[in-house]
Amino acid sequence: MSAQIFVIGHRKPDTDSSTSAVAYARFLNASKRYPERAVAVIPGEMTPQAKWVFQFAGVDVPDKIETLAPRVKDVAEMNPLVLAEGQRLRDAVDTLIRSGHSMLPIVDSQNRLCGIFSNREDVCRLLLNLDVAPIAGSLLAWPDLVQLPGCQKFGRTSVEDECGRIVVAIAGDSQWMNTVSADDVLIAGGLEVLDQISKERQPSRIILIGEQNTEKLERELDSRCVVAIVSTGTLTDLLFALTKQVKLSALSFDHGICVGENDFLEDVQDLVSFSRRAIPVVNDSNQVVGVIARKDLKAPSRRKAILIDHFESDQAVPGIETLEIVEIVDHHRIGNIETPAPVRVDCRPIGSSCSIVALNYFEAHIEPDRATAVLLLGGLCADTLSLRGPTATPLDRKIAERLAEIAGVDLEHFGSTVLLAGDDLMTANAADIWNRDQKIFGVRNRKFAVAQLETVAMHELTESQLRAFRDELQKDFERNNYLSSLLVVTDVVRGNSWITGIESNLARGTTVGTFGSNFPCNDWVKAANVVSRKQQIVPELMKTFAELSL
Repeated sequence: MSAQIFVIGHRKPDTDSSTSAVAYARFLNASKRYPERAVAVIPGEMTPQAKWVFQFAGVDVPDKIETLAPRVKDVAEMNPLVLAEGQRLRDAVDTLIRSGHSMLPIVDSQNRLCGIFSNREDVCRLLLNLDVAPIAGSLLAWPDLVQLPGCQKFGRTSVEDECGRIVVAIAGDSQWMNTVSADDVLIAGGLEVLDQISKERQPSRIILIGEQNTEKLERELDSRCVVAIVSTGTLTDLLFALTKQVKLSALSFDHGICVGENDFLEDVQDLVSFSRRAIPVVNDSNQVVGVIARKDLKAPSRRKAILIDHFESDQAVPGIETLEIVEIVDHHRIGNIETPAPVRVDCRPIGSSCSIVALNYFEAHIEPDRATAVLLLGGLCADTLSLRGPTATPLDRKIAERLAEIAGVDLEHFGSTVLLAGDDLMTANAADIWNRDQKIFGVRNRKFAVAQLETVAMHELTESQLRAFRDELQKDFERNNYLSSLLVVTDVVRGNSWITGIESNLARGTTVGTFGSNFPCNDWVKAANVVSRKQQIVPELMKTFAELSL
């Protein structure tokens, strides 16, 4: 995530918004404008029309991301230093100290979290002062003992890897003689201690401390069938070496709390803030992918975003305020999005955001490939009603003709097919599609909504379908307490629209004058030659609502 720039459209991703996002991300990567890789994402479900364009272009639909609120992986230290459960305690202690971290995750061979190795006072006291002698048999195998630093192995008799307890023959204490057995490992100063043990208790392994007569040792070991290792250090040195020889897997380490890489930062902030150490970050397979600590919560955002096809904060995906906005590309009015620092803005009075993106290609002398040209042409045709809408400009037509040539399609046929692909009003559930392309606008500290649907078969819409659309509009209006809420169903063939609206008491009657005909509160009105929300509907509503006595 830290090496990416999101290119993202508005909350209701229509064809222009989604295709321009993908095409612009491709342009940024081709032109290398930023060191980070641009990645297009969509903040919701795409329309059938947009899906058709992507399918026709042979391009995968971008990932859907419904919020950009920061997640753990956006601030955590990813790919952290870890300890393998097979590492020895001595190496783990050394690694932890050298790392300077408050803890290191312990992982198995699949990188799954097994525990944490922490420098907290209580854990350090346990590990660094561990009395290994009573339990070393369960923590260490015979090969571990043979590899003790400064030790030599004597005797040709082989023994099984497993061993019992480690028993120390302490001078003046005869208790060990009654507890040692054949499976145990005896620590002693010389082989003569074996003479004090009954035959049935004779151990087959012994660790001898101090200087030894190796020739005598070899002879006696052969006759006794005993394997010995000799340590030149003291008993204290040996026990300390045993402590460090223990593997992490032999000890029990609780991993305590951990968080997921996709957890929202806001949800786990308290866990991190009140933890005395860093916390492991895991993925869905419980594999360690990072660690997060208090300091990470204060780190500036590493994520950047480019907004495309919208300039209104209410149309932006939730969480956008947590990202650094570096660009805005749009063909609508300049809205109320605020940035803490100057950003690159490409806002042009033409028919679609895809037209602007195409111009970026042409101006940089980079020709889009066929798939990208199809995406751009699809978004352009969708937003300009195949160049028949009032927002289409002569420049849009020139751009469309060039894109059609690159894509290898007939412009008129392709545009008509795009419009037809977006028409599912006859078959879809009203509750699922009525707000498919709804946009929220702000004026006088209040909000109003305008949703628009397009069809090539307006005459086939039934009265019950129109009523169902209005019922859904009413529910949404009541949930959100808008100043006014409109739904526009546009006949892209005849160039007319049917409009219905719900008005608050403050806006009562204002939309009647806006469209110049009766606007029955419980019915629809035909708006002749009205097809553009951007040019014909929203500007009039903005002017009308701005003049209200609120």
